[in-house]
Amino acid sequence: QQVLLILETVELVMQYCMQAENIQVEKLPSLPHTVLHVVNSSLNHCKDSSTIYGDQLEAMNEVLSGLFRQTVELCSQLTNFISKLSFDVFFDDDLDVLAFVCQELCVTASCLSQLSEVRTSVIIWKAYTGLITAHHAHLATRLDLSPPLTALITEVTDGLNLLTHIKPEEGKLISQDEKVVQRIMKMSYFCLKIIMVLCDKFKGYLPGAHQGLLDLLLHLHRFASYNTFLISFPASIKEIMERQITIAIDPIIAHLINDEDFIKMVLKSNPSTSGAALDKDSDGNKDGSSYLLLLISLLNPMSSTNACHQYDINLMECLLSNLQH
Repeated sequence: QQVLLILETVELVMQYCMQAENIQVEKLPSLPHTVLHVVNSSLNHCKDSSTIYGDQLEAMNEVLSGLFRQTVELCSQLTNFISKLSFDVFFDDDLDVLAFVCQELCVTASCLSQLSEVRTSVIIWKAYTGLITAHHAHLATRLDLSPPLTALITEVTDGLNLLTHIKPEEGKLISQDEKVVQRIMKMSYFCLKIIMVLCDKFKGYLPGAHQGLLDLLLHLHRFASYNTFLISFPASIKEIMERQITIAIDPIIAHLINDEDFIKMVLKSNPSTSGAALDKDSDGNKDGSSYLLLLISLLNPMSSTNACHQYDINLMECLLSNLQH
């Protein structure tokens, strides 16, 4: 009850502040911290409730459900509150608050998604994207992009992995499976758009996210139309996959192609020399085609743009080595 009272108090404060045309952060620097701390603490409490309460969880279900509903309602108003915040980017204190808000919004969106509150998670991600798009020039050296990219990439890869458990019959999906597939692709498409925004706006500031982006590219190649993982799926599903999901391969690579650290990571991940795990096809057989396709994708932009890249020979040698295996 005390936590619910705190949530109600925070909501009232937000509503009062939102009556103003804008909220100057320098005058209320602790307000964004307080609001997001309360929201994320509540969401994390709900997310970890089974661990916290153990055998007493069933007895707490009603209270926890009320807490969750109240927090989601607060999250729905959070985007309006964030849009009212006015940051003076020429003051470090304001930039610190801005970076904190961006960081915590990622936590909020990720928690909501893990709690299956997808609609509100999408709303929060949109607010986050709006902030970083508007202020990316001032945030490039202040933000750690690993957490948001990890959360978004996990959302995409986990969704795509679920597709491997769906077995079409004679090239058709049952109604329930088709809805699941469409929901997965819709959310994946949304997440990929944000990933591409981050790669675009923060080009050159992504070292901590290289492994995640590599895993994402391997997954996308795995489900591309020229691979075999979706061979038994209806043509309509494969068309949507190509139009909305795997189409992200080239834009992401375009942002990473001149990133030497990323290319080094790709070469280091060579399954023929590093012992890295290979994909498995629908029958459980090992398949290194995703890595081969990634190498080809990385080489294509170089040849098409005549870009001179010191690692193009290394990539070609790596490709030939894998083809021999």
